[in-house]
Amino acid sequence: MTEPRIMIVAGETSGDLHGAGLIRELRRLSPGARITGMGGRRMLEAGLQPIHDGEGVFGTAGLVEVLSSLPRVLGTLKRLKNDMGQEPPDIFVPVDFPDFNFRLARHAHRLGIPVAYFISPQVWAWRRGRIRTLARMVDRMLCIFPFEAEIFREGGIETTFVGHPLLDVVGPEPTTKQRNEARKRLGVGPDEPLLALLPGSRKNEIRRILPTVLDAVRPLAASRPLRLKLVRAAHLESFAEMDRLLDGAGLPGLEVVPERELYPVMRAADAAVVASGTVTVETALHLLPMTVVYRVSPLTYLLGRSLVRLEHFAMVNLIAGREVARELIQGDFTPAALRKEVGRLLSPEIAGGVREDLRDVRRRLGVPGAYRRTAEQVLDLIRPSTT
Repeated sequence: MTEPRIMIVAGETSGDLHGAGLIRELRRLSPGARITGMGGRRMLEAGLQPIHDGEGVFGTAGLVEVLSSLPRVLGTLKRLKNDMGQEPPDIFVPVDFPDFNFRLARHAHRLGIPVAYFISPQVWAWRRGRIRTLARMVDRMLCIFPFEAEIFREGGIETTFVGHPLLDVVGPEPTTKQRNEARKRLGVGPDEPLLALLPGSRKNEIRRILPTVLDAVRPLAASRPLRLKLVRAAHLESFAEMDRLLDGAGLPGLEVVPERELYPVMRAADAAVVASGTVTVETALHLLPMTVVYRVSPLTYLLGRSLVRLEHFAMVNLIAGREVARELIQGDFTPAALRKEVGRLLSPEIAGGVREDLRDVRRRLGVPGAYRRTAEQVLDLIRPSTT
């Protein structure tokens, strides 16, 4: 096999994580591969040769919120299309990020470039009609949830369930020893209750979610011994608006920790407040009881509710097929409701039952090795044109 050129594009924090895992496995299986595209810090560290800086399009969520950054996003899209045309890769691997990557996948298909879609877009949740569109431009769908594979196959797309990559990232179920080591590392006493705050990785999430979270936990921290650790996404380190919210929170015991401490915090904590997204799956894999919160603009919410046909919003609940984490979304997301739910989760009796539910979530996600299986699928798809 000659040295292939593989183009990978991710545009969100979770996509950057999974794109990096895939890049590492591709480099193990095909050391001479040239891997180009767009991603964030993790993908760059894994060996991505950037065509464009992904940080410019990271951090936007919602149907309305994206409009403010549309010129920058369209400029990035044009640059990636131009590169694809001038130096066509042997395969294009979009990683989630559907509204952006759909356009690149369509362009790749027109150029005769195979498309292997990793972290399949959740069109089954809100725009099932787009499965027909995907069938016309995707050569192979690589799904991380077993129920997705059946849906895409029924839509006429060649599909492989590769398993959930977070099983590789997180590792086995945390042990008591690991929990004690994490608490010691973070300076938390054996009997001190610890609440993890994970308010999101996008700027507009922080604006809409963090103030309510802080309002909810302030009375809790004043009425009982409670340690608070907020994990801050790496690309939000210089977000001044977040600094102002934290400085004015009136929570002297609140400690902000960098993103690299996310898993130690999850191993050490007794409960968590989590912005809806991939991080709910990471939290579940750590068997950490959580409350899932989210808020977007009112117009975005109204438009989204007219499209979504699901009983649950949070991914952890979709995997379980039932509510294993309470969802406080939009109008239900109030300081009083969140405070009540956090207090409930800090009860050892309640937390024990929740952890059993989260063990079931782990079982449903398959077995480790998703990145390796995905890399094999990608290389298999391009092999006929590079031998």
